[in-house]
Amino acid sequence: MIFWVLFSRDGPTTVDHSGDAAYISRMKIPRTGALLLALVPFIAICFSVPLWDRVYPLVLGLPFNLFWLICWIPLTSICLWGAYRLQDRGSDKGASE
Repeated sequence: MIFWVLFSRDGPTTVDHSGDAAYISRMKIPRTGALLLALVPFIAICFSVPLWDRVYPLVLGLPFNLFWLICWIPLTSICLWGAYRLQDRGSDKGASE
């Protein structure tokens, strides 16, 4: 599949040339809240290292740094689900108008 992203006054457009005819669809501009919520796990894992880079205390028998990273596995899913819901809610409002 080959995708092209075209930028115009109406916003970015994707063009898929995988079939016989080109399929054109509009890409939705992400909402600010959805972007911020999606960045929370990245910031919590990558930029908080000085805060949790220690072995003690042990939490559930695990060093704290390992416990911190394991906790962010389900929390990342929750944050991305929330970002999806925020983005989806914004597209529903635009469709009803």
